[in-house]
Amino acid sequence: LLAGDTPQLFSASPRELQDDPSRILSAIHAGDHKRVLSVLLRAVRRICPVALRFSADGVRGPRHIAMQAWPSVDASREQRWTGYWMDVSDADTRAQAILRALMDEARAKSDGRNTA
Repeated sequence: LLAGDTPQLFSASPRELQDDPSRILSAIHAGDHKRVLSVLLRAVRRICPVALRFSADGVRGPRHIAMQAWPSVDASREQRWTGYWMDVSDADTRAQAILRALMDEARAKSDGRNTA
């Protein structure tokens, strides 16, 4: 079961992603693809939770995504996943702006300039 505004994250509806889960992987940016697959494969083998961040292409362009997921195995040895994805693009942009401002302030202080 997939729900939510998946087009914003992966440029595909929940139904499209259920019909073809590989669309999720194809939306993930090339620079993150290998790392995401590696973490997921490790979680599958160890049946351990996953927490990671990556970039993917949504309908509004590149998005930063936080993922939390928990694999489990039922009595018939079928593996299932429970979890969520969250668009953290705006929060990441704000955090980067704050970090830049703090770094600029620190540079100004080290140069002897007053930033008040």
